[in-house]
Amino acid sequence: MAASSADLIVHSLALLHQTQNLTWSEYITSWFVERLPPRFTPRSDIPLEVIDAVENINTEKLRPDLREALRSVFLDAMVPLVKTNSNLLPETLTLNLLNTESGESVIQSLAPQIRNSYDKPARILEMINQVEDPYFRSRALLRLARYLPFRFGHLFNQSLEVARTINDPHLRCRVFEYLLPSIPTSSYDQILEETLLSARTISDPDDKARALARLSRFCLEGQEKSLLQNALLAASNIADEYQKAEILQGLHQFLISYPDLLAQSRVIARQISDSWSRAKALGLRSPQLLQIHPQLQKTLGGSVDLWSPLVLGTIVNDLLTYFNEAINLDGQWLALANSPEQSKIANLYEAGIERGLTLTYAAVRALDQLLNSGDEETVRQFLPLLQDPTQDALPTIETWLNHWDENIANHAALFLSENERRLTPQTIDGLIALLNSREDRSRIRASLVLAGGITAVKREKRFFRTSELDSYVLEALGQAIHDYKNESPFVRGIIFSTQYDFIHDNPNFIEEWAKTLQSNEGNVSAAEENLVGIAELTSETWQTFRQAFENGNKQVQKAMLFALCWLSLENNTQSYTEDPGSWLKTLNLDGLEDVCALPRVPCPIIQSSVSALQQKRNNPEIGLIETAEKALKTYTITAAQTLAVQGDEVKNLLGEIATSVTYWSGTGSIFKDASEKYAVLVEDEPEIFSFLVSWLAKTLSTSVCNDGYFWKHTLLLADVAVYSERSPATFANLAGDFNLEPLLAEAVKKHNSIPGRVAAIQLISHLNRISADTLDALQQALLDDHYVREAAMETLTRLQRIEGEVVDSLIKRLYDQSATVAYTSARVLSLLGRSDKTKPQQRQRIITALADAVRASQSQRGIYTISGTGADQASHLRLFYQGRLDQAFFQALLEVSGVL
Repeated sequence: MAASSADLIVHSLALLHQTQNLTWSEYITSWFVERLPPRFTPRSDIPLEVIDAVENINTEKLRPDLREALRSVFLDAMVPLVKTNSNLLPETLTLNLLNTESGESVIQSLAPQIRNSYDKPARILEMINQVEDPYFRSRALLRLARYLPFRFGHLFNQSLEVARTINDPHLRCRVFEYLLPSIPTSSYDQILEETLLSARTISDPDDKARALARLSRFCLEGQEKSLLQNALLAASNIADEYQKAEILQGLHQFLISYPDLLAQSRVIARQISDSWSRAKALGLRSPQLLQIHPQLQKTLGGSVDLWSPLVLGTIVNDLLTYFNEAINLDGQWLALANSPEQSKIANLYEAGIERGLTLTYAAVRALDQLLNSGDEETVRQFLPLLQDPTQDALPTIETWLNHWDENIANHAALFLSENERRLTPQTIDGLIALLNSREDRSRIRASLVLAGGITAVKREKRFFRTSELDSYVLEALGQAIHDYKNESPFVRGIIFSTQYDFIHDNPNFIEEWAKTLQSNEGNVSAAEENLVGIAELTSETWQTFRQAFENGNKQVQKAMLFALCWLSLENNTQSYTEDPGSWLKTLNLDGLEDVCALPRVPCPIIQSSVSALQQKRNNPEIGLIETAEKALKTYTITAAQTLAVQGDEVKNLLGEIATSVTYWSGTGSIFKDASEKYAVLVEDEPEIFSFLVSWLAKTLSTSVCNDGYFWKHTLLLADVAVYSERSPATFANLAGDFNLEPLLAEAVKKHNSIPGRVAAIQLISHLNRISADTLDALQQALLDDHYVREAAMETLTRLQRIEGEVVDSLIKRLYDQSATVAYTSARVLSLLGRSDKTKPQQRQRIITALADAVRASQSQRGIYTISGTGADQASHLRLFYQGRLDQAFFQALLEVSGVL
């Protein structure tokens, strides 16, 4: 009987552990595949590890949309198999909840009765309760619990109770294994003991050895070794030599931590009579190649011998790996734990400087041993490089969340969240804290977890559903936006981008936030920011949103009116939309006049300036800035205006308000293109440049931030930057007249829009000289959004002159925790060292400092930034390695010394 497509797919996914490609991090990330799974025995079942492979694949570096495609193909193929085993139906339908490609057709084929059901999870739960076999019922309950966070505890406990009734100890053990990572601390030891008891009573020695080895990951060191000894004993009792070789090969990853057990394993392997299987059990490939070498030679037909060098190379590789296990990273981690010498630290760090270090079980065990011995300093050195934890490493990493060192706890949150962008109450605070980290690699990774790789307004779909997030996560995000509003525009911007990636499908949250804001009791600031940040609703939540808006006070309506602007944004593609004009016009929006914005084209700042200058000529007594401000009000779009237009135009006008506070992907600019940018130049108005600078100076002296959606400050900065680009010398003189430099430096640090901060940096680049305080602001901008960082980097590398004594501070920053800050400090020192105005003694100090920095161990770090524009999947934002810091220092040294 020919195998069906279902059999083939299940079988191939069950054999994923045999592929080597899963270790290629540049292709596949975050896809945990169990390296020692239970044997695949074809029957009318879908093994747990197969469903996990489909559910957890994350190939963002190779093909961001592959997971959805794989899930769809898998479920389509499983339909015939599920029809033959109805016990699989609820679990398959649960997996289908995330099937965005063919979900409806799968339901139509398997369960047409729930196709039109609004609450499909509830219907699936009904089906689960009808499954008689406890093995399948327990599995399905656990799978569904993962999709229903609000009912997780109840479903999880129910799954646990059902699992205890499974008769087959191997199947019972398998389900318990999947339950263990989510077991509460209070009952963890008891459930682990039940699981181990099930594993010890498994009759088949192959299944028993595999189960004991997998469970050893959950145990402390002493019990772990005992379980691995029992696993070896079970493996030695396997009669089939091929099966014995396979299990011994799989046990190697566990035994490498225990040299005595590894030696026992090799003794058992050498007793295998079949030479091919014996080589496999020993982890040697050269004996196998030697065995088939004559046949390989024949494939070339007498031409050049290509196989002999390959065989010889394999022999050398076998010798190195067999007699020196420590050459691999796991071996290096174990050696580091036993003796954390600087040379070992340097070797490991070098191995991960470009692409990071995978948090394998051996790595986590070594790091945890260092932490338990009080050697936090060694662990801290590796934190930015650690990533992609394997499944067996997660339990230990979770304990780090409560570590007394906040840096270690925050990175633990990053490790647990990075794969799949998982935001939980345990990790959200750590992620937000890392946004302020001076460790570039950690800060960038945390920002990518929160904001994602796509930051464009227009996107195919959003990543998060609020129904899958805990209320604490949403409250923490809203509170952070409020807390960092004036302190860090970068942090606030990242978290707002996170909010923009939400589909609000839980009406209870919206209702609760509106009540909190209306009553002014509870976490009001978080509730307000969460209402403001709503960018997509489902049909059900839309009705709740509308009702909350209609019944809310002015504070509630103001917050939700901002959200309505985002919901009405033209490029904000949503799965559900509804025109608010028909009901919004029936409401009284008096008192919401401050919900306003300025259009982009034609530029209202330029139009107001021209109008004021013309009026000044006719009436010299008027104040220019006051007249321009008055004219600017005529261009303002207000909430009141939305009620004055036709009902079908309300949505467009609200969308214009949101458009006014966006910028173009890939540019960090408010201008769409060069023609729009240079349209602000008014050739026949000679006084406009000096007036714009004076207007900008007065505006920034009051506040460097925009007032909400009213981007007057940003438009002024951007317009003056265009004029300054054409005439930098004129701007430099005007900036001196109006003492603009300190205001621009403050705008670089505090201004609340990315295009505005970029424009402020561009203006600073035209100054003839800058102060030490301005230099500080530019270096602080290196920790900002990537557009701001690029502008700061470009300005810092072509500074003309710095006033005051800055060499000492720049030398100190060569050792800054941020490699980017250290790198630019070297670049500025290089500029100063090559300047004709630098005294010989000062130049010698710079040369000595750079030479010392090259030799320093702190300089053997990587320089990291973000690449991509964030516009779409093809250009999504990603971490990018730029090179080593000590090499950058060496280049600067050569430049100053005159070699380059």
